[in-house]
Amino acid sequence: MLMDNTYDLNGKINDYIDSFNIIFADRDLETFERIQKLRDRFNFINLSSDFAVNFILEYEKIDLVIISRKISNLENIIRRANRKKINVYILGKDINLPLNEKEIENI
Repeated sequence: MLMDNTYDLNGKINDYIDSFNIIFADRDLETFERIQKLRDRFNFINLSSDFAVNFILEYEKIDLVIISRKISNLENIIRRANRKKINVYILGKDINLPLNEKEIENI
């Protein structure tokens, strides 16, 4: 019986991770290449414009935003995310550059 409960819990954890949606917004292609190894574990939505970020924030379930200072209207995006209670991490401020996969994974 304990084995079944452990298996069920692992399944629930995996389902949660599989449904964890992260907006990753930057204009540098190297940034997107660096996170490729993490794509198997999380749902990254790679975007490169403020319009795209705002659109996805409005219409999709998002759990986390990792965004570059290079994206225009950054303050508006942060305000929108905060209203929806979505955590925002800024590349180069909250997350070191160049990207470290372990740092992203630990967020």
